[in-house]
Amino acid sequence: LPPRAPTLRLATRTNATTSGSSCSSFYELTFDKSDAPSIRAAPPAPLVTSNGSSTVAFSVELLTPYACDAISPTATLPLFMTQWNHREWALRALSRGYASLVYPAADTRDAAPAFQRAYRQTASM
Repeated sequence: LPPRAPTLRLATRTNATTSGSSCSSFYELTFDKSDAPSIRAAPPAPLVTSNGSSTVAFSVELLTPYACDAISPTATLPLFMTQWNHREWALRALSRGYASLVYPAADTRDAAPAFQRAYRQTASM
């Protein structure tokens, strides 16, 4: 593991759609990796640069059993998390009153390689 976890710098809602009584929101999560250990012999990792700070970013989908404009910031819901290719499971959890988070962690859509490039000394693959 890296000596410190990447810091979440920004969470931007990029899209929100109400369908029936539920909401599907997409968020772009941006992590600062400026404190990642570097290897001088390795080429720089191809990361997004924002305001001079190296970052790793990816999108997630948050499904909630409320309309997008009716979500209470104090609502307490059980959370179901799954990778994007099991989105149907997230929809099933949503139908049972859970909030669901769909994230990129599957063979064809995976955020891990960007973090592995950012943290070369601690990446196992």
